[in-house]
Amino acid sequence: MKNTETMTKEQLATKILKWENDSGESFTDYFMHDHVKNVSWAFWLLGKGFHEFALVIIRELEKGEKYIDQETLYEIHSEETDSYENHEKNVLIWAEFLVATDSYVERVTKFFEQTN
Repeated sequence: MKNTETMTKEQLATKILKWENDSGESFTDYFMHDHVKNVSWAFWLLGKGFHEFALVIIRELEKGEKYIDQETLYEIHSEETDSYENHEKNVLIWAEFLVATDSYVERVTKFFEQTN
């Protein structure tokens, strides 16, 4: 990685949850939506075994949808019970995706530097 420390998914998930708590904003609104390529996310999810969820996104992309709602994109765990626990699970998945590539680590590191 260029000029960035190795970050674990757990460390990044903690940073995301802290940022959301401190800012009162959604990480998906301010980072994932603007910085993550939907096709990359969908095929990564497919490779991680989230087949049904990934295929919904891929079908939307195949239809030429330019806007896919964030719930469809990022709310893998969305059961009504214990929504905060489900949110933490989702954040951990986002973090695992982001730390998998140097470019996303660099983008998210820059995002936190600019917004803190």
